[in-house]
Amino acid sequence: MLLYSSTPGTGKTTLAKAICEELDATVLEVNASSDNGIEIARQQIAKFAATRSPKPNSPKIVILDEADGLTPKFQEALRGYIEQFAKTCRFILTCNYITQIIPALRQGRTQAFDFNLTKPEQKTVLLPKMVARLAGILKFKKIEYDEEVLKELADSLYPSLREMIATIQQYYGLYGKIDSGILQFKRVSDELGKLIKE
Repeated sequence: MLLYSSTPGTGKTTLAKAICEELDATVLEVNASSDNGIEIARQQIAKFAATRSPKPNSPKIVILDEADGLTPKFQEALRGYIEQFAKTCRFILTCNYITQIIPALRQGRTQAFDFNLTKPEQKTVLLPKMVARLAGILKFKKIEYDEEVLKELADSLYPSLREMIATIQQYYGLYGKIDSGILQFKRVSDELGKLIKE
């Protein structure tokens, strides 16, 4: 399975983990942006895929998060493992840049799911659910907030739920509530990135 979206924070990794949890799978998770050398493929993935699951009747799943960070050599090895261990192990890849995934993995060896949530009809359905999720978190944490401000914030940061939550966390940490000031708030990480670029 290949979960892709040009926008980070749309839930690709969360969905991959939820699938594994739902199936009660034995999981090997690899952060492909940092663990992308061919030795990881040989030492970790091949070994994991070749061994029996410690849970009877439980599938084995390898999650390769940010698979667009894998080298072509690693991807070629992965292609072989997907074929070799097709009966005993499943693979879930997530990425933001599908063009960085070699055609042999994109076409035929994985089923691709586009997480591009920018179509107007998708936004109409998803945005109210995201606002409800944010409101639920704030109510649970007993944090004061303005509902209209929350809607505006979600609309401005859509589709990245991760960015919405991070902005709320940072703003609340500084001001102790969620009010209209958050709409002009520049996150520390955003400002730092801007300074580094300059």
